Amino acid sequence: MAPQPERYEPLPSPLGLPAFAWRRLPSAGRWALVVVVLAGIVAAALIIPGARSERDLRSAAEAREATFVRAERRARLEAQARPRTARGPAGERRRLVAGLEASILADARRRSALGELRGRYRSATCFGFPKRLGDPPPAEGTGRFVRLECVAVSSRIPTGERTTGSLVGQPFRARIDVARGRYAWCRVVQGPGELAVRRGPPLRPLRACGG
Repeated sequence: MAPQPERYEPLPSPLGLPAFAWRRLPSAGRWALVVVVLAGIVAAALIIPGARSERDLRSAAEAREATFVRAERRARLEAQARPRTARGPAGERRRLVAGLEASILADARRRSALGELRGRYRSATCFGFPKRLGDPPPAEGTGRFVRLECVAVSSRIPTGERTTGSLVGQPFRARIDVARGRYAWCRVVQGPGELAVRRGPPLRPLRACGG
């Protein structure tokens, strides 16, 4: 009897390869493949929730840390902006303004020595707040209460052909009760960066300082 020719099953398309491979496997191989697939499914079911849980825990920890940092920073800024007070001769407006400027200069120098501020402060100057063209200097005005904006000056930009001059230093806000001879001032706390002046202070000056 002549031998029967071998039969070959042509290779299927790529989409049919899994079914083709499954038919070619012996029974033992099929069971082994089923066990491997099931084991992979079980492992994925165990690993993925654990990974998500770890990621969630890490995100929660980062959120708590960020909240703590913001709270700590705000507490530090509030302490820096806390009002300072002093007294002078009641009713003596000019002497009270001069005393306020001296107090602000001393305060700025003390803060610089402690590392809160940077720079060497040479003087302090106060203006009426808000500034208005034609208003008299605060020492020559009228009224019992005086609201001022002050600068502890570290340097001066002189007047030139293209500039009107300006003061460089640390800003403060202040309020004088002329009749009682009392005044208070607050450091204006600004955010970091070159655009801090445009953004404005993160803490509004307190009412005691004319805020």
